Amino acid sequence: MHNKVDNINLLLSFALSLLQHTRKYLPAHALISCLLVSFSVSAQNGQAMSPENLNTPSINIAYLHQHIVDQQLKVNSQILFTLPKDMLKALRHEIPLTFNIELQLLEKHNFWGISYTRTRQSIRYQTQLSYNTYDKTYVISNTRNTEHQSFKNLHNALRTFGTVQNFTLANLANLHSSTDYVIAFKVSFNRWALPTPLLIEAFTHPRWHLSSNWHSIDLHSPKNWTQPRP
Repeated sequence: MHNKVDNINLLLSFALSLLQHTRKYLPAHALISCLLVSFSVSAQNGQAMSPENLNTPSINIAYLHQHIVDQQLKVNSQILFTLPKDMLKALRHEIPLTFNIELQLLEKHNFWGISYTRTRQSIRYQTQLSYNTYDKTYVISNTRNTEHQSFKNLHNALRTFGTVQNFTLANLANLHSSTDYVIAFKVSFNRWALPTPLLIEAFTHPRWHLSSNWHSIDLHSPKNWTQPRP
């Protein structure tokens, strides 16, 4: 019990210090929301956890497929999100959640028995999930384009967010025929994008450390692929 009280007192001291240093950068209502979320989550984490109260927050890539359309190498994938209560609480306080999306195309080589890979394409962008309390909608936006999609419930928002369809990874003209490639995909939560008052919570509790492993598939290019550019 004493440890729990000490931890809360320590968090209060740290939060007040953050408030003094960040009040000129964030609106007062945003700071208050962040602090309330942080205190509430910390209090919950201080309670004894029984097996029935434990959830399993995760980001999983269900599948990753490739196909070719009009000489373009494209991928389809499905991401499955299980967000922790801490994250959902922050979201409903209008604190956006930002995720890093990474796609790579690696070319395999072997030189005198030494295997190595060369990165032929690397795509990285961010997707943000936010909540608007005024009209009670969830909004998805990303840095890859200017599109914004709104949803009335979180389930549909996450399902659409997690659906990757006909994503162009590379032009076949830039690739070699009769060559082995690896397509790799990863999704992770960007803790650094959180407001400052929530950073201590995000970096000290594993529930905020959400990331899929690299999910990869092999691809062998046929001989009749378009010849690469010089």
